[in-house]
Parts: sequence; structure tokens; C-alpha cells
Amino acid sequence: MTQGGPKITVITACYNSERTIEQTIQSVLDQTYGNIEYIIVDGDSTDGTMNIVEKYRDRIDVVVSEKDRGVYDAFNKGIELATGDYINFMNADDYFSSDTIVNEIAGYLKDHRDIMMLHGDVKAFDEVSGHWHFRGGELSLVDFEKGNMCPHQSVFTHKQLFKQFGGFDLKYEILADVDFTIKCFTQCEQKVVYLPIQVANFRLGGLSNALQHEKKMHTENSIIHFDHFGSIPNYSKKVMNNYCEYYINQKYRSWLEILLTGKMKFDQLSNEEVAIFGTKKNATLLYHALKNSSIDVSLFLDNDEKVQGNELHGKKIISPSEAEGITAILISIERDQAAEIVKMQLKDQFKYMKIYTWHELI
Repeated sequence: MTQGGPKITVITACYNSERTIEQTIQSVLDQTYGNIEYIIVDGDSTDGTMNIVEKYRDRIDVVVSEKDRGVYDAFNKGIELATGDYINFMNADDYFSSDTIVNEIAGYLKDHRDIMMLHGDVKAFDEVSGHWHFRGGELSLVDFEKGNMCPHQSVFTHKQLFKQFGGFDLKYEILADVDFTIKCFTQCEQKVVYLPIQVANFRLGGLSNALQHEKKMHTENSIIHFDHFGSIPNYSKKVMNNYCEYYINQKYRSWLEILLTGKMKFDQLSNEEVAIFGTKKNATLLYHALKNSSIDVSLFLDNDEKVQGNELHGKKIISPSEAEGITAILISIERDQAAEIVKMQLKDQFKYMKIYTWHELI
């Protein structure tokens, strides 16, 4: 074990993380390096997260559980409490790659005391598909301008930088770590080092979860890069300029992923009399998806008088105004904004009916 190395503070921010936090906690407590301070900042979880934390309370230096303004607010609270020389953020979906990794990093920092920031690699994995890949690599300020970023689970930052820049800027809800890291590289790039070692494992949230924040993420990324460099990374520019098409393509990718892994479920439509709104190709795809999930479709609804009175897959196509006995409607319109408009219209017409767009269920 490294002797005389720097004090390392590990901060875990969490909220309703009962499924994964124990692995995170154990990965920190099992480290062979002795000079570690461990801080957990919980956002007032309503599940069993704190019950798990309490199991290890006597081995955790600081535990805070109170409402916060998001993950970066929790990070800032942890920074204020931290007494370590370097700080690492290991959230409740992540865990260290081995029980000796902090010792290895501390040894390097002991021998290179002028280092202000160290970063490495993480193994990002998707529990649904089983796919994984490595993230991380040597970076310069030019790479950041292009939109590259080091994974925060692999980063060990000298506390002096947090004092200098005042922690994370809370005006950014998703990418405050990008803003902060660019500030650090701008200030002291020559004192930042990359080690080609796997520091942590990082759970991906899956395409559906990622898409919930995709537009805001690229908006924040564009603002951050314009503020720092006066330009926007090409990939963010491309996504923002073609967001509707990008979003739909990602939704179909998510659907394919769920189908191929056998995870397709429509629990919200179980035990309901279901009608599909729309009769275009996407309606047919949804019909077969529901059928494969043992959910029967009773009717198709369409405002087009030309198709009303016909059948699709042996089911009648009628006007929404004629729907009787239906308890749930699934809107098949491809574009999310148009689908949301139809949803609002149908909710006005059927106030007590369950109404979903296909984007919500996939």
C-alpha cells in the first residue's frame, strides 16, 4: 500500500438508488489505500437507499440526506465538506474497477505532486443489451473545443481548483462537469495528466433514458462551448439542426434494442381495451409489438374520412369520436411534437382515458 500519499476524498451523490448503491459503497470501502475520505450526499431518497447507506454508516466519514437542486448541487455540498487533497466523484450507478485502483493513482500523485488533475478510462456498459466500450483517452484543450470530454468517474481533481472556480456552476443541470473541466484545462493544462488505466465501471442508462435529456444536453453543450471557445462542436450543431429526425432515429434504435433483447413490455396497457391512433406504417409496427406482448388491439382510430370504415389487421378503423368501450389509446404518430398535440386534443375529448404516445412507452 502506498505510504505518505495524498488524502483522496470520494464523493457519491445519489437519489433513489437502492438497486445499485451498495455496489458503489463496497467498491469504495474495499479499496486497499488507507488515506481515503468517503462522503455520501443523498437527495432525500424515498426508496430504500438510506437503509443501505446506514448498513455501512460507521465506515463512511460523512453522510448527508436532504433535498437538493440536482447532482451538481450534491457535488458542491460534498466539496464543501471534503478535507482531501484530491476529489473523485463516484456516483451510485458507478463503481471502482478494482480494490487497488485508488492506491495505484495515489502512488502516481505522490510521485508527481504538481499534478492538479488526473484522469483515466472507464468501462461503460449497458445492462440491457450487454454491450460495453471504453471511454477516456489523452486530451488537450483543442480536443475539448471539438467536444471531447474525460469521464468524470475517472477524474481526480485537486481541491484547490474547486476553491478557485467555486465548484460546479448550477445553471447547467446536465453538463456542469464539462464546463468545470474546460476551466481547469484552460487554467493548468500542463498540470493535467492522463493515465491509460481503467479507473471505474459506468452503467449506461439505455437509449430511452438518455433521450429524455438529449436535447437539453446538446443545448447546454453548445452554450458551454460557445462561452469558452466561441464555437459549437460539429456533432452538437448537427443534432440541434436536425433534432426531430435525430430523436425519431434514436427512438427506433431504442425499440430495436428492446426487441432484440426480449425486454419489450407494455405494462401500462395491460388489462386495457386498447385502440391505436393512426393507420400509417408505425401503427402496424406498434400493432405487432403489442400482439407479441399479448395485448389485444380492439380498434384503430383515424381522423381521415378516407380510411374510416376500412380495416387494418382485421380491426375496424373509426373516427375517434365514435370510440366506445376503449380505456387506453396509443398514439402512433411518428414525430413527437405532432403526437403530443394529438395527445392534448384526445385528453380534452376523453378526460378519464389513458392516453400515451409511442415515444413514452419505448
